[in-house]
This record gives sequence, C-alpha cells and structure tokens, in this order.
Amino acid sequence: MKADPITVPIVKDPTKVKSRFIGSFSKRQIVCYGIAILMGVPFYFCTKDMLGKETSALIMVALMFPAIISSIYEKEGLPAEKYFIRYFRWKFLRPVNRAYRAENRFARQEKRKQMEMEVEALERKQTEFRRAREERKNRFGGPKPVTGKEKGKMRA
Repeated sequence: MKADPITVPIVKDPTKVKSRFIGSFSKRQIVCYGIAILMGVPFYFCTKDMLGKETSALIMVALMFPAIISSIYEKEGLPAEKYFIRYFRWKFLRPVNRAYRAENRFARQEKRKQMEMEVEALERKQTEFRRAREERKNRFGGPKPVTGKEKGKMRA
C-alpha cells in the first residue's frame, strides 16, 4: 500500500517537539555555539604562535567541547547544565547514606524478656526493702531519731 502524498507523520508526544529559531537550530543551541566560538577562537589566535597551530587547535577544541556538548546533550528531559547541577547536588551536597539494617525479631524478643526480668528483679528488691523497713518500724516503734553527732558521722 502506498503512502498518501498529502499525509504528514505526526510526533506521538508533542512535548518533545522543539521550536527552531534559525534553520534547524534552537535558541539554546545558537547561544551555546556562540559561547563556544567566543571561548575557542580568541584562544587559538592568541596562542598559535607560542604553542604551535596543532597544539592550539587541540586546546581550542577542548575548551569548546563542554559548550557544544551542553547544546546537544539532554537526559531525562533536562538540558546538560541542569542535569549536572542536580547530579552534583545529589551526589556531593546532599548525599544520602542509607545503611541497611536487618530487623532481627528474635533478638528484639530476647531483649524485651531481659528487660522484663530486670524490672521484676527491681520490683522484688523494692518490695523486700519496703518489708524490711516495715519490720524495723514495727520492732522499734518508728524510725530512730538521729542526733547531731550521728549527722556529723554520716557526712564524713
């Protein structure tokens, strides 16, 4: 079956369509290429006599490379500079340290039993102390008054 010459293919997702500014270049691409030219060309003309033409050209290309790549590269719907800024924040400014801890239910139950045993031992000790105090109170008719000499002995 032949394609109808009047039909035009339509993009499935209209948000992926980029508006073009001059020819097949968007405004962003033109700005990035302009920045690359403004960085690379003056460098080449200033250093071609000192370093040689080949070395100056290689360094010029290395200087222009980030600007040109940032005009082309796009990941997850973000331009390169926004993507790398977010990556830098995620990796270095706000790193997330997720420590893996396995939950051991049996160890938790053992710890709970041990704590309950400690509480029971403290309660037993407290009741024994109360009984002893009551017995002393009943035997001697109340607490023994403390004289001034005994207070001095207690402090020392």
